[in-house]
Amino acid sequence: MPEENPVNQITIVGETLDDNGNIIPVPNQELQIVYTGSPEDNQKFANLIQGKNVVLVGPAAYLEGSRYGKSIDEKDVVVRINRSFETAERMPEDVGSRTDIIYSCLLETHRNAGFLDFEKIKKANVKMICAPGFRYDFQGGINLYSSHIHIEKSTWKKLNDAKYKVRLVLPNVDEFLKEQTQTRPNTGFLAIYDILAFNPKSLTIHGFTFYLDGFIKGSKEGVEKEKGCSEEEFANLAFKSKRHNQKNMWEFAKKTLPNQTNVILDDTMKKILSLETFGRDEFYKND
Repeated sequence: MPEENPVNQITIVGETLDDNGNIIPVPNQELQIVYTGSPEDNQKFANLIQGKNVVLVGPAAYLEGSRYGKSIDEKDVVVRINRSFETAERMPEDVGSRTDIIYSCLLETHRNAGFLDFEKIKKANVKMICAPGFRYDFQGGINLYSSHIHIEKSTWKKLNDAKYKVRLVLPNVDEFLKEQTQTRPNTGFLAIYDILAFNPKSLTIHGFTFYLDGFIKGSKEGVEKEKGCSEEEFANLAFKSKRHNQKNMWEFAKKTLPNQTNVILDDTMKKILSLETFGRDEFYKND
């Protein structure tokens, strides 16, 4: 059972998802908990983002040796995705050292959010944790836009102990992107458009290649034991994912981001969004 008056007011549901994404009932001892967010979360986020120079840092391999760290740390607000907080500890000269906001799926596996130390994150002065939202239809006609149903109770306990209130991606952003891309947007892709919905003065984007070049080494450390594959092999699986169709997301980004007057793309991202066709052969051509 959840603690009394937790930071994140969570809802207990007697259902979960099977391997095919279908909602199924679960025994009482395995009741799931989800978080549905609050308007106050978005107001706090708006105060952090609106009118600010924001930088969003992803995990793409091309950032190794990029020396973007100083310019990243000079921005008003630094946003990172999932395990990119760990990367900032290892290679600040390339990806910066500051983190103000983390977008995390909160699924504590090596291939997703990693194993989260919220006390350490708090000591690093991270101001907010944002997470993707999901639309669920539960029995009894209950429809919820909430956190992922597979986030562990232990993760919520750690969040509450560290006094971190989770903010969910705007539901209209999530639903619009799903409609436009006909796929489930991944956390980083959601973050781009969620931030833009709050009118930053500028949004600089580094480290997103739709897995054309894989991850920074160590970004998925531990996946070898978890999935029985190397980090490079896992990056190939992510590139070919049917659930998160990278080509569809690239096509939408190509149509929208270069035309945004407040979006600043680094040279690699400009190259990716100017490709005629989506593929690794095209990406590496003339390199």
